[in-house]
Amino acid sequence: MLSLTAYFDESGDSEDPVKNFMGLAGFIAPADVWKQVERGWDEVVNDAEFALTEYFHMKDFAASQGQFVGWEKTRKDKLHQALIAIPVKAELVPVAAIVHLKSFNDLTESQRTTFKSAYTLSAQECIGLASIKATILASSERVSMVFARQETYGALEPRGPNNLDQAGDLENLFYAVKRLLPHGQAIGSYGASTPQRSIPLQAADMLAWELTKEFETILQDPPPRPMRKSLRELLRAGGNAPLIRLFDRYHLLRVVKQSGFPDQTGTEGIDESSIPQMMHRRIAQDLLFERRGYSSEPNYFPKWFKDETMRLLNEEITRTRGIRSR
Repeated sequence: MLSLTAYFDESGDSEDPVKNFMGLAGFIAPADVWKQVERGWDEVVNDAEFALTEYFHMKDFAASQGQFVGWEKTRKDKLHQALIAIPVKAELVPVAAIVHLKSFNDLTESQRTTFKSAYTLSAQECIGLASIKATILASSERVSMVFARQETYGALEPRGPNNLDQAGDLENLFYAVKRLLPHGQAIGSYGASTPQRSIPLQAADMLAWELTKEFETILQDPPPRPMRKSLRELLRAGGNAPLIRLFDRYHLLRVVKQSGFPDQTGTEGIDESSIPQMMHRRIAQDLLFERRGYSSEPNYFPKWFKDETMRLLNEEITRTRGIRSR
């Protein structure tokens, strides 16, 4: 068994009028791979050239604030490149769900209340996407998930499935999704931590920041710059199909219709048989792939998955030979 774990952090702020996007993003990998990531990350941030005094926070790094005040560009670039290389080398699998805030706020009050919040919608989608990815990798795998602690949205310390009356909103949502999804058997345990205590959450923070930054760029017509090299690298970390969802108005209303919300306002134009709408469903990944460049796509499955598959195959061959020799 791979002992898969996904780590998710949020980016954006639904209360900030300047922000157009909010969502969660992170990576999936086996426990052994995450240990490699933690060792590599520690080596970089503790290197004498960087010697960070606090945990790495992408917002502070990008704005040259906090511990990064006064850093020269060459030093910042070197640190950034060194950190980006860690999830890429480890072939972590990217997973994310990003919400267009204007589209969310344009929904009726009843619809927004049913969704609860853009954060809740993003978290629910990430839980589902991570379980789908685990099922794709191997039908017997389960993926546990750790979220950055977030008081506002109820991402609190775990209480366990038998104590949900004492748990935060996110843990209740987590176990509801696990119970109700057809592939819920692929969902493992819930966890919450802080970036200070969890290096994988610092890597997730980096991806979340990059994605919201990219969607802010795509929103402009035409986009003023190509995709950042750092995001191009992160999106090819774990294969050629990172699971990225963008909830624009169409996708939000599609969820409203498919989920049978009591308030169906605005869903009249949603037609599941419409060819243009079928093409639109993949717009987030298509836009990202187009801007990233298809030529950079590696093989579909990460190396750690191929190694595990080969190990299981060799075990089966050995077992079969043992039966035949009796």
